[in-house]
Amino acid sequence: MVAFVRDNLMLGREIAGVANMAGEKIPTSIIGVLSTIVAERYTHASINALFMYANAPPEIPSGGKPDKVLSWLRNVNTESIHPLAVLGVIIDDFMERDVNAFARSWNDGELDRSATIEAERQKVRDTLEKDGLTYARGGTILKAGSTSTASLEESVKKHGLPTVEIEIRRALEKNRT
Repeated sequence: MVAFVRDNLMLGREIAGVANMAGEKIPTSIIGVLSTIVAERYTHASINALFMYANAPPEIPSGGKPDKVLSWLRNVNTESIHPLAVLGVIIDDFMERDVNAFARSWNDGELDRSATIEAERQKVRDTLEKDGLTYARGGTILKAGSTSTASLEESVKKHGLPTVEIEIRRALEKNRT
């Protein structure tokens, strides 16, 4: 448990320059979406490895894969100092992994794997957006309207120019509404 707290504090220092979201909880809607998608695309062992790598609370929930993911994400909300940082690492694996890496989980005769994975990725993006959040390549979750010029500069240094594109799209969308 001491290592968990220490690692969470270190993780908090690493993301502090991107957006001040300490304590921001993972929205219920994204927990629901991920409990389905992660359960379909990962094995029990790979879910365990992914959540441990993301610095989720160390106690592995019991139950089937959807229940495990649901419980673990809820535990992240209650036990982690930076739940959105943990979420970012988990989402990063799914969003950036090559489609063929998910081939092991395909046993339903699906022919167009890339279209299915891209649709699931878009569902994650859309769900985050509905809660005022955006995924940035590299596992960063940004809060809409919270990125100041200084934070944007830090984000560009850390994650590259795609961060600017995300901010521009978010600003344009905000002006439309």
